[in-house]
Amino acid sequence: MISSFKRLYENKELYFMVQLWLWIISINFSFGSTEGASRAGLIVYLLSPSVWIKLSALITPIVTLLYSYWKGEISAHIGRLFVGRNFFFLWYLIYLVILIPASAIPKFSFIRLVVMSINLFVVSSLIIQAQQYFGDKAMAYISLGIIKFTGLLTFIPLYSLISQPEKLTNLMKYKRYVIGGGIMHPVTHTVLLLTVICSLVYFPKNIGGDLQRQFKKWRNYAIFIVVLQMSIALSRGPMLGMAIAGGCNFLYIYLNRAGVSLPIIILGLIGFLGALSIVSLISCEAIDLQNILKGMSRGESSDGSISMNDLTTGRADVWIHTFHSITPFSLFFGHGFGNMFPIIEGLGDGGKEFLVHGAHNSFIMTFAQSGLIGLTLLTLYFFQCILLIVKSRKVVAPQQSGFYIMVFVFISIDSLTNSTVGATMTMNLAYYLIVFSMPLTLKSSVIQKKTLKQLQIRKRKRKRRRHRSKDSINT
Repeated sequence: MISSFKRLYENKELYFMVQLWLWIISINFSFGSTEGASRAGLIVYLLSPSVWIKLSALITPIVTLLYSYWKGEISAHIGRLFVGRNFFFLWYLIYLVILIPASAIPKFSFIRLVVMSINLFVVSSLIIQAQQYFGDKAMAYISLGIIKFTGLLTFIPLYSLISQPEKLTNLMKYKRYVIGGGIMHPVTHTVLLLTVICSLVYFPKNIGGDLQRQFKKWRNYAIFIVVLQMSIALSRGPMLGMAIAGGCNFLYIYLNRAGVSLPIIILGLIGFLGALSIVSLISCEAIDLQNILKGMSRGESSDGSISMNDLTTGRADVWIHTFHSITPFSLFFGHGFGNMFPIIEGLGDGGKEFLVHGAHNSFIMTFAQSGLIGLTLLTLYFFQCILLIVKSRKVVAPQQSGFYIMVFVFISIDSLTNSTVGATMTMNLAYYLIVFSMPLTLKSSVIQKKTLKQLQIRKRKRKRRRHRSKDSINT
């Protein structure tokens, strides 16, 4: 068994693929038997597949990273690149750690933060391993691994036969449940399929050899599975985000070819600054948005039109109660990471199950959990990514800059209706961290300039050496 694992470890492409797949399963799949098994006792709980899959997905990348560091296989610049690219996000986590004693429920916040940190450690391990094993082709290998995951998604609906076969008798009513195998929420399923689309869009066209052959082999099949399952698992929030993000991507490429400067970076900066200002004004009750939303969200209007609460499928009530929960202390520091209980208390029994998973808006949830300080740090992280997009326009191909814009817009819009930044790692946030942590793939003209500059530096160094040798001979 040890020799088999050693052979697997030596095959870096396969070993990385196994880790990637286990990680995708652990953050997207939720086996229904886990909760019931935990109530049934320790032995039954340990027999649940979810436990061992999650443990393998968490332990393997972490142990691999520590082993590689111990062996001295990790280059220092890879670690510096990851820290530099995620500087404000890491400071956001440090701030949450400092905030634990002041949290409404410190023990709960501590547990949630530990879970989030472990998941982030796994993501960072995969990022560092990919760069260590594959160099400038790291993102291509990650994209290919996600594309190949559609092979497993093909068999996911069959899990419904095991979990709850009675729902197969009414496919029209339970079609979203069946297509996700009963182990994926429609929103989670949609985000995973959209991540596959991002991987298909990003995969570099100029990479040849075996990688290109594997991509062509899986491309059409992946598109078929995505279209088939997306049409059933359809979730509006992520789909809207991807539609707008894809439009921004193609618009950027078109305007870049036409030689027109794209103002989307400036608009993004103004938009986020405006959102932060509005949140501050609302929390201080300078804008009486609470009463405005209340009036819009309670039932239908007099002319029979659809209310705000109907359009947001109940989210407007959640946002209202989130702002009602603000105190002078939580305005700046928040209620504590993962701690939505102060908000739940104001809603009664009917809303507890809905709210315990978050505020269904990442910006509002961040504000509720960590106050204006945490929201500012997270907003600065988004600004940092925008600056990376600006930098990328000068040194990478338009395809890669357009892809950065697409991923950035996708998660920004999806965060308006879903809790992407919470106590557990979500697929879209993890993919966002991966994309913006990878080194820039330089276009050929930049590589040629860098090569020419390096040659010139080498020539100057050789001249200096010759002059020094002549001087030494003369003396």
